[in-house]
Amino acid sequence: MTLGFGGGYLQVQRHVKPRRDERRWATVATIRFETGPGEQAQVDFGQLRVWIGERPETVHLFVFTLGYSRRCFAYGYPHERLPVLLDGHERAFRHFGGVPLACLYDNPRTQVLGRTAGAVRWHAVFETWCCTVADTRVHGTTHARPLDRFAAEGLTPLGQRPAYCYARVQTRIVPPDALVAIAASRYSVPVRYVGRTVSVQETATHYEIFAGAESVARHAKAGRHAVVMDRAHYAGLLRPDAPGTPPAPPQWDPTYRQLGEVLVRDLAAYVAVAEAGGAA
Repeated sequence: MTLGFGGGYLQVQRHVKPRRDERRWATVATIRFETGPGEQAQVDFGQLRVWIGERPETVHLFVFTLGYSRRCFAYGYPHERLPVLLDGHERAFRHFGGVPLACLYDNPRTQVLGRTAGAVRWHAVFETWCCTVADTRVHGTTHARPLDRFAAEGLTPLGQRPAYCYARVQTRIVPPDALVAIAASRYSVPVRYVGRTVSVQETATHYEIFAGAESVARHAKAGRHAVVMDRAHYAGLLRPDAPGTPPAPPQWDPTYRQLGEVLVRDLAAYVAVAEAGGAA
């Protein structure tokens, strides 16, 4: 008995069933979420396998979609880490010429439904994201072209705000070979910085190496275990008095003395000597 009720569990189930059935709609009903002009953008990632050179690579697509107009911007990256996320936002803001009041983030699988025979199956909303298709199609929810609604999007102007540059800073001591170790690869700096402490700023695509406030080297990111060398960084290894260009090899040995003029004879003379068995 519980709180004075002497019945069993099944009796309670039978009693609440009609009331539960009446409110079954509460488990499936939803309210469509719409945003006003300039209020919100939705940000997510999708993945695509493409051939780059001689090997298949995974391209991570940063997708930035404006909530009101449904206009979207996409850019491919090698991964989905923080530098890429920030760089994608900056590119989207510059592409649209403004910023929304808020950004909504969700799981990337809301865009990528799976793969069929090696091809990516996109969610219908994102399947034709490119500007020549996505901006001009009639959207299934708004029944209007994103390009037309974008005119009323009302984004907050960027003004003179400079682009935010995310850079993860690391410090290194330059070894004798002037190759600074970064992320399992090595990148050159001018040899005059050997033994000095430098700072490495990492962006989405490059490594920039500073000695104090001075930028001394900048390299595009390479794969693991790569060695990236700028030959100009090693010019200081040459001796100041060393010739810039080695002399051309001699065409003859200059120690040989002049031999004078070579006597020219008619070949008939040699034939006569050979027949006579004598010398000329």
